[in-house]
Amino acid sequence: NTAPGHVGPNVPYVYTPVQLLVTLPAKKIAGDIRYSMLVAVLIAGCAMRFLARRAMPNGPSFAEDAPALFYFLTPKLFFVIEQAWTEPVSVMFAALAIAAHVGKKPLLAAILFGLLFATKQTMIWVVPIAWLVVGLRPWQAATAFATAGATALPFALSNFHAMKYALFDFQ
Repeated sequence: NTAPGHVGPNVPYVYTPVQLLVTLPAKKIAGDIRYSMLVAVLIAGCAMRFLARRAMPNGPSFAEDAPALFYFLTPKLFFVIEQAWTEPVSVMFAALAIAAHVGKKPLLAAILFGLLFATKQTMIWVVPIAWLVVGLRPWQAATAFATAGATALPFALSNFHAMKYALFDFQ
């Protein structure tokens, strides 16, 4: 139980360093990490609109807006934001990575895929999808892994055992 006022063992920060880096500015500026989740949802929606527009350049305007509207109006999305779940950050990086790939920006796509890989421990399943479905080239995969590793490296160097405990053992 991590509720405020709960007396119990010390609970570590169980999210990846990318989540910390994305949510910390909202916490410092506005006092609540949910603002970063909301911004992530809006950025993901913009990337989805870009992708829809690229897929159907002469399509009706509703077709351009449909993917983002479905995402914005998903009933669970408001619950996810209220609970400050980390999925909006993962969706944002996924949409941005695919948009960069479709926009023929291979280096940017590789970096964004690396950030996506590093958003949650369970995003490891995205690696084969990026490799096989998106078709990342070997240098892009190496860049993605280097980016993901670079986000965790300072924390791993400062206290590897605490990071391992928080991200894997405690989970």
